[in-house]
Amino acid sequence: MKEEDRVIITICDDEGNLGEFEIVDCHENEKGEYYFALLPVANGENAGSGIDALLVLKSVKEDGEELLEPIEDDEEYESVAKIFTERLKDIFNFES
Repeated sequence: MKEEDRVIITICDDEGNLGEFEIVDCHENEKGEYYFALLPVANGENAGSGIDALLVLKSVKEDGEELLEPIEDDEEYESVAKIFTERLKDIFNFES
């Protein structure tokens, strides 16, 4: 992917820590719900951290604002993770 095609977002976790993530894929299900596959960006302080896990988050609206949140339901998470794993298998080496 070209550098100018990358979409980088900043996420704040529950403890107030900021991290930069690249959106590597997006999925809309039959209910119109959106899910995002994110990869930590290794630059600055994060360089060499060894963080390479794919983060899967769900888009939700709260008070008119769109937020990304962890998927609470295990079945929902497994379903979405399976979709991303299949789509991204040629790019990433997923462990079974």
